[in-house]
Amino acid sequence: MKAAWMIARRYVRPTKLSVITIIGMLSVLGIVIGTAALVIVTSLFNGFRGVAHDLMIGFGPHLTAVPEKGLTFDSIDGAERILTRALEQTVGEPTVTEVVTSKVVVQSGIKTGAADVIVLTQPSSKVFEGLHNSIVVGRFALKLTSGYGAVISVNMADQLQLRIGDTMNLFSVLDVEHAMMGVGVPKGNAVVVTGIYQTTTARDVGLPRMYVASGAIPLSVKEGRAELFANVPNPRELSLALPAIKAAIQSQLSNTSVTSTTSEDDGGKGAMVSQKTNGIRISTWEDANRGLVDTMRLESVGTFVVLSLIVLVASFSVLVSLTLGVVEKRRDIAILLGMGFTSADIRRVYLLQGLSIGVVSVVCGLVLGLGVCWGQNTFHWISFDMSEGFLIPYLPLEVQLADVLLIAVTSLVLAGLAALYPASRAARTVVSEALRTE
Repeated sequence: MKAAWMIARRYVRPTKLSVITIIGMLSVLGIVIGTAALVIVTSLFNGFRGVAHDLMIGFGPHLTAVPEKGLTFDSIDGAERILTRALEQTVGEPTVTEVVTSKVVVQSGIKTGAADVIVLTQPSSKVFEGLHNSIVVGRFALKLTSGYGAVISVNMADQLQLRIGDTMNLFSVLDVEHAMMGVGVPKGNAVVVTGIYQTTTARDVGLPRMYVASGAIPLSVKEGRAELFANVPNPRELSLALPAIKAAIQSQLSNTSVTSTTSEDDGGKGAMVSQKTNGIRISTWEDANRGLVDTMRLESVGTFVVLSLIVLVASFSVLVSLTLGVVEKRRDIAILLGMGFTSADIRRVYLLQGLSIGVVSVVCGLVLGLGVCWGQNTFHWISFDMSEGFLIPYLPLEVQLADVLLIAVTSLVLAGLAALYPASRAARTVVSEALRTE
């Protein structure tokens, strides 16, 4: 084994420049470039996935609880308590923020429009870090000295011509229903615009949205849906655990008593019945953004496969250089066989030679790729001006150990497979024919 390794190392470092040497050097360069490209591109996808994750978690919930059709939160015994307790137990954090979403009618001066309203039970919660960081005008203030404030989206401010300090009246769904039925004239709830935020560069996308504190408008949880946020130090860890949390909450809700009313059309008499059912549909932020998550995952896998072709082509160059090396060194192989080397020893020499080329190339490629990632994250070679509408200050490159190991193993396997045929051919060398040819 030691002799085979010494010979393989000698063949890897040729003493003269030839066509075979040039092909070998090009194959090494190809594997280095392919490995570095894989590291950089996968890190880029990880960085953009992290940005998308922070945006979705910064403006949306970790978990969303929606009552099934025909049910409300009020008809499920202790549903809100179960949701909060289950999230606290599975995450292990004592603080859970619950918000309620609904739609309201907004009136400001002579302009009227509809908007999504997000009511925060804990206005100072830091789980909305994305919202805090995206405020372009004003500040995040939902409770004022006298009255309540509201943080609105840019497109809502454009449509209703709202500015910081403007007062608007909010009418809930119940207020509108009562007005249409002639029960009374809705007075609305006055709130002051304290901040304007922007999440994307496309200002006219999506329904206008606003954030208010609990009490700014009389909303019942049964009017919308409950959204749960956990104050955890590392949101990424929570994201990884969300599927298990979802299953745990759904399991607890499966034993919850749900009270519903049967209609006369169904043959009932409007009686209250109790049945065992999940009652509430739980979805994670990935479920709510399934299209985007699946698209990013598919792009990452597709890019990895395409860039792996660079390493594959370079591995074919390794195969060619080693095969030509076998033809060139037939006399040396014959002498080694005559000195007592076995066919297995000869095969081992070329396998070690191919593996050495692979190891050197992969290590250089990893160092190059990781160096570029470190340099970009440290010196921000590619940066953006956020005042022009960019969401990130510089190109994010997030290196993950699992990706680096996968790239290293893939490149080594391809380089190792390229040495199989030359090693097999060298092992089949016949001493008499090789010496007679020479």
